Amino acid sequence: MGEANMENAWTMRRILKIMELISGLNVNLEKCSLLGVNVNVRKLEEMSEILGCKIGNRPFSYLGINVGIHHKRASEWSC
Repeated sequence: MGEANMENAWTMRRILKIMELISGLNVNLEKCSLLGVNVNVRKLEEMSEILGCKIGNRPFSYLGINVGIHHKRASEWSC
């Protein structure tokens, strides 16, 4: 998303809205998570309010695969 600022958060919201209008598909922001790298927690909270999504944390799961873990550890793969 670039710099962690409010202008970019509003721009991202506009882009997602335009994508919805063009494609006819809906983006369910309530299911989306915002993750920040070296971003102040308060700024992350403000940006998540603008986007209408929750703040995520690491590790997270994407399509059933854990992202943000050390994949060579056997303990990470146990069910």
